[in-house]
Amino acid sequence: MTAAAGGDVGDTLLAGLSAGSLGPAHRVVLVNLLARARPEGLLDIAARLDRIGPSMSCHALAASLADLARTRAAMLGELEGADRAAVPDR
Repeated sequence: MTAAAGGDVGDTLLAGLSAGSLGPAHRVVLVNLLARARPEGLLDIAARLDRIGPSMSCHALAASLADLARTRAAMLGELEGADRAAVPDR
């Protein structure tokens, strides 16, 4: 799944969390997945996870994974900007 598009990863996570086939016991694996997911898909993953409402038992896990995806996207964006600023134009 690390090479899949963000929307596909997000849809798979949304389905698994909603159905109960993914849960707190899978947290470490899910965090690892987000750490390796394609950077351009991170915000799509977060948007899919945000669809899990607060009344669902998996909401806390989904919310923390969505926050992680957004944080990683922001960090990568900042690093990319720093890399561009550090390289002088030729």
